[in-house]
Amino acid sequence: MRDELIADVRILGAEIGERNMARYSQLNAAADFIENSFSRAGLHPRRDTYDLHGRACHNIEAEIRGARSEILLIGAHYDSVFGSPGANDNGSGVAAMLALARRFARTSSQTHAALRGVCERGAALFSE
Repeated sequence: MRDELIADVRILGAEIGERNMARYSQLNAAADFIENSFSRAGLHPRRDTYDLHGRACHNIEAEIRGARSEILLIGAHYDSVFGSPGANDNGSGVAAMLALARRFARTSSQTHAALRGVCERGAALFSE
C-alpha cells in the first residue's frame, strides 16, 4: 500500500501539480485521474457537474454496496491552494481515499456497511 500511496501523491502533486480554478486544465486532469482510478478498481464512478464562474467543476462519486444500511464516510478534496502542488493538501488525502476504495472494492462481499466515495473540488468524501 505504501508504494501505491506514494505513486498517487506523485501523480497529483508532481505530474499534475497545482490544481484550482487558476489552473483549470490541471483541476480537470485531477478529476480524470480520480475517476479513472475508481474505474480501474472495478467501481462505477459518477460525475456530479456544476458551474462555477462559467466553468464546469466536478464531484466524482463511486459506491460499494454493503450488507447493511450504515454508511462510512471518508473524505479528501482534490483541488489545491494557489501556488502549491497540493501533495499534502490534499493529494495525500485523495491517495488514502483511493487506496481504501481499491481495498474495499476487492472485498465488497465482506463489507457490512455501504461505501460511497465522492471526490469534490473543495472536499472529497468516502462512505461505508
